[in-house]
Amino acid sequence: MVKEQIILALLTSLLSGGIGSVVGFLISSNQRRKDRNDEIKFYSTILKNDLESICNYFSNERGSVNLRYFADWQKNIAKCAYLCQDEVALLYEIYDKCFNYSYHYILKEKTGSVCKDNINEYKQLNQIFAGNKYLKLKANLICHETKK
Repeated sequence: MVKEQIILALLTSLLSGGIGSVVGFLISSNQRRKDRNDEIKFYSTILKNDLESICNYFSNERGSVNLRYFADWQKNIAKCAYLCQDEVALLYEIYDKCFNYSYHYILKEKTGSVCKDNINEYKQLNQIFAGNKYLKLKANLICHETKK
C-alpha cells in the first residue's frame, strides 16, 4: 500500500512535470513567433515610411535638399527577410541614389543656383517611383506591415 502511494506520487509528479514542460515549450514557441512577426511589421513600417518620405520629397519639394530617411536603412532591409532579391536591389538603388542626389545637390548649391532636373539621380529616382517595381515593393511592405 505504501509502495503504491509512493509510485503513484512519483508518476503524478513526472506526468505533471512533463505536461508543464510541453506547455512551457508551446507558449515559448508561440511567443517567439509573435515577436518575429512584430519585428517584421516594425521594419516593414520603417521601410515603407522611408520610401513614402523620399517619394513625397521628389514629388512635392520645391526648396533646397531636405531629404530624410532612416540612417540604418541597410539593417532595416536585412530584417525583412521576406523581400526577394530584386526588391532588395531596388531598395539599395533607391537609397544609393538618394545619397548621391543629396551630395550633388549640396555641391551644386555651393557653386551657385541648383536646378534639380539637371541632377541625374533626381530624374532616375522619379522614374523609379513611377515604375511598377516600386509599386510592387511598396505593396509587399504594406502587406507585411499589416499581417497578423
